[in-house]
Amino acid sequence: ISYDIGQRGVGNQITTYIIDRYIDKAQVIEALNEPFVPSCKEFETIDTDGKLKNWLLSSAVDQYIRKHAFSCYFTEKKLAPHFNKLKKLGFLKAEMKSRQALLLAR
Repeated sequence: ISYDIGQRGVGNQITTYIIDRYIDKAQVIEALNEPFVPSCKEFETIDTDGKLKNWLLSSAVDQYIRKHAFSCYFTEKKLAPHFNKLKKLGFLKAEMKSRQALLLAR
């Protein structure tokens, strides 16, 4: 929601917190028993494939890659590990593979 209302800085803080706590520090997500929307609207049409928690975390990583800066082209070193996180979680989709290839080619 923060990104949608133009609060990119707040959105970055939230997604960074989620990535740090639940991926980098491997804090366990106990239960998902309340309605929610994914961090990244593109994930609304992606099947969870029975991996709801990975799907949810991937949504946050994907959104961070898309929104952390005005262009990911200039932040290659900061983003490289995030593409690997998406791959490890099982949700590195075609668009993100293309972005990763562009950064690696740069």
